[in-house]
Amino acid sequence: MTPANIRHLSGLVVAVALVAVWSPVADAQGKGGRKNVGTLTITCPAPITVEAQSEFGAWVSLPTAQTSGGQNPVRQTSDPESGIFRVGTTEVTVTATSKDRQAATCTYAVTVTLIAPDPEPTDPAPDPEPAPDPIACSTDQEAVPSDSPLVVAWQSTDASVTGFSVRVDTGTPVWVPAGTFEASIPGVPSGVHAISVQALNGDGSGETVCMFDVVAVP
Repeated sequence: MTPANIRHLSGLVVAVALVAVWSPVADAQGKGGRKNVGTLTITCPAPITVEAQSEFGAWVSLPTAQTSGGQNPVRQTSDPESGIFRVGTTEVTVTATSKDRQAATCTYAVTVTLIAPDPEPTDPAPDPEPAPDPIACSTDQEAVPSDSPLVVAWQSTDASVTGFSVRVDTGTPVWVPAGTFEASIPGVPSGVHAISVQALNGDGSGETVCMFDVVAVP
C-alpha cells in the first residue's frame, strides 16, 4: 500500500489507495511473474574429424549445440572444451543449463587422424650397366699389307656357343673352336674388305653377330 491521498468531500474523508495490480500481459513482456517455457532439450553437433600434422594432435574449435525450451538465458559448457585434441577419438559432453534450473546433456565424438609424412626424397637409382654383347669383335690392324695375314680378335660371353666362323667378304670361312677368340686370315688382297664373325651353336647353324671393315694396302 502507498500512502493514502486524503481528500475532503462534504466533510467526509475518503482514502484512495494506489496499489500495484499484476497483469498477465506485463508478465509475458518480462516485467513480472512466470510463464510456461517447456522442457529444456539439447542436440549435439555431428561427429567431427580433423587431420593432424603432428603426433601431438590438432587444435579443434568446438561448435555450439542446439537447445530448445527452458527459461533464458541458457548456458552451455563443454567437456573437454575447444583446444588441442590428441590423435584418436575423444568423446565430448555438452551440458545446457537454463535460468529455471533445468539441465540437459548430449555427447558427440571428435576424431583426430595423423597425416602420413611425405616420404624422404631418395636419389634415383643409377642406370644399369648395359649387358655386354655376346660377341665383341676387334682387330688390332686397321690397315694391313696386302697378302699378309689379318689377325681378328673377339670376346664372347655366350656359353651356348660351340664355335665361331670368320669370313672375309664372301670367301671361305675359317672355323674357330669355342674358347678360342682369335683368327688369322692369310693372303688378304688389296682393297677394302668386310670381316664377319659368326657364332655357331650345336647344330652348326649360327648368326652373324659382328661385322667390320678392314683395308689391305699394297
